[in-house]
Amino acid sequence: MFGLSFSFVASTVLLVVVRPEVAIKPSGFDGTAELRLRVPAEATVNVWQAANCDLPIVERLLTFTRSGTYLLALDSPQGQPFEVCVLSSDGKLKASFAWPGPSKGRTADTP
Repeated sequence: MFGLSFSFVASTVLLVVVRPEVAIKPSGFDGTAELRLRVPAEATVNVWQAANCDLPIVERLLTFTRSGTYLLALDSPQGQPFEVCVLSSDGKLKASFAWPGPSKGRTADTP
């Protein structure tokens, strides 16, 4: 007599792709900014303040190598407006926003 048997094996592969991402925005009127990063492998992300993000990085450079959410203190030494600039070392991530600098009497209710 013939015995009939068979087996069935199934497997599932789940591939999760995490894409690099950057977002930066003022977090309020207290002179801070919120930076959210997903850093690409083998890359660093630089953050700095400048009159214009197209100018070379001169000072106040922060470097990040890990993904996460960060709160950054902003500083305008002469009280002048400036831009907060973000650029990854591989050039794939870029973001910026203009910060008006400190202004006396400014509160959350009075823009």
